[in-house]
Amino acid sequence: EEDEEDEEDEEDEEDEEDEEGEEDEAIIGPLLIPESPPSTPERIALGRELTLKVECDKCHGKEGRADGPSALELKDDWNEMPIRPADWTVPWRFGGGNQPEDLFRTVRTGLNGTPMPSFAEDLSEEETWNVVHYIRSLAQGTEPEVKRTLVSTKTESPLTLEFDDSRWDSAREFYVPFSGQLVLQERLFQPAVHSMRFKSLYSETEIAFRIQWNDPSSSEHKEFGGKDEMTIQFPAQYRDGEREIPYFLMGRPGRSVNLWLWSDEQGKTIDAKASRLGEWTLQEEQSLQSSIRHINGQYTLIIKRERVNGHKGSIQFHPQRTIIPLAFSAVEGSSSEGGTRRGVTTWYKLLLEQPVGMQVYVVPVILFMIILGLEVLLMIHLRRKDK
Repeated sequence: EEDEEDEEDEEDEEDEEDEEGEEDEAIIGPLLIPESPPSTPERIALGRELTLKVECDKCHGKEGRADGPSALELKDDWNEMPIRPADWTVPWRFGGGNQPEDLFRTVRTGLNGTPMPSFAEDLSEEETWNVVHYIRSLAQGTEPEVKRTLVSTKTESPLTLEFDDSRWDSAREFYVPFSGQLVLQERLFQPAVHSMRFKSLYSETEIAFRIQWNDPSSSEHKEFGGKDEMTIQFPAQYRDGEREIPYFLMGRPGRSVNLWLWSDEQGKTIDAKASRLGEWTLQEEQSLQSSIRHINGQYTLIIKRERVNGHKGSIQFHPQRTIIPLAFSAVEGSSSEGGTRRGVTTWYKLLLEQPVGMQVYVVPVILFMIILGLEVLLMIHLRRKDK
């Protein structure tokens, strides 16, 4: 009987070891990624529903801009340091890759060291692919091209501060990335605002700029930090064709800059001047008008002004002036940014697009007719000569 009991115990131990071995193999084995089904509108719609069902929006937000209610409270697993969820609208910044197979793996396994969990038990493989297709539908997979010349589109009617003005749809859009301010103390290596989208319109008497950027917090989240800012910078004094322009970090003594500075603390856009990063003074006269909104993790700011206002120290958009230097900087208050700790850009060029006149179409036709007529006359002359 004792021998039989010993044999049973040994068999039980072997069974337990086999089960443990199978579990270990399941844990350490490679993840087999099946072939991706084609992306369709139906799969994308199902994917969006699934992200809400498993509460992806708690971190990534309803539109995927990393602005969920938990986004500002997340910490990594190693040092309990603050960490932000991925912004699905900028897939070229994904830590785990942005190809379909990369996203499938991330959703199934999670990301070690981050709050991103595995959803293998919550989503089937087919459902996982639907989520992947939805995420990939939010933006193109590669970073947009950076163009150093930003074009302002001409319009004939008066400019407005309305967000739904249809003229913004036809204006050219430009992608502007930010880098950290690394020159002066205190430095910032990774700005929270990594890029923005820029559009501009101008009329005979006014000019307007529309800037959009992703920011998970607004003035409603003051408990997480300070104010948010967006600044457009111009040379305070500039002549057409001038090669020497002020230092890009808000100028320096003797070469100051004109700032159009919006902050949620001020609640408006102010006209200022500066000759050192993070330090500015108000212009004596204020003529900027602006409107701002923050929806689903995205700011939209519209600023307009008369092209020529005659104020000393303010940039003037004279009719004969078509190219003007400009630069940008941004502050995200919930990331403890402010002062010299900000995202910055180098100088860009603003081009006031000139309307195409009828001569562009008429002159080539006239030249073609003249050349054709000369060829006909030449052929007639040669035939007469042969005879």
